[in-house]
Amino acid sequence: MTGTHLDIAASIVASVCRQIGGPMPDWIVTRGCVIISALLLSGAYAAAAETTWDILERFGLAGVWSTSCAQLATPKSFRTIFSKGTDGLAVREIDYGAGFPIRVTIVESAQMISPLKLKIRVRNTDPNWGQAE
Repeated sequence: MTGTHLDIAASIVASVCRQIGGPMPDWIVTRGCVIISALLLSGAYAAAAETTWDILERFGLAGVWSTSCAQLATPKSFRTIFSKGTDGLAVREIDYGAGFPIRVTIVESAQMISPLKLKIRVRNTDPNWGQAE
């Protein structure tokens, strides 16, 4: 447990003690701090269990994106596809249309900054990115 978690837990226990009318024995305060700290930490681990793909889905980014889905993909009007790979990793593919290979990247991490803002980090895994058009 970090000092911050213990400080928060001690503050909560002290607040409860004041509300019920007096000082509590040290063993109650100690157990209270341990229990509250465990609860605080379990919430942190639950949030850490969310995968990159889960965040992309929650944000609404999964699927095909284009400036115009009514037209075929071209180098100027390409499609970006966010999907979950067979290995469970989040994948971003760029489709420039007929005659161009689909370029693949792995979305290594995603962080929701706000309900309208997402920060993603992608890793190039496709040798086609290096080819000149």
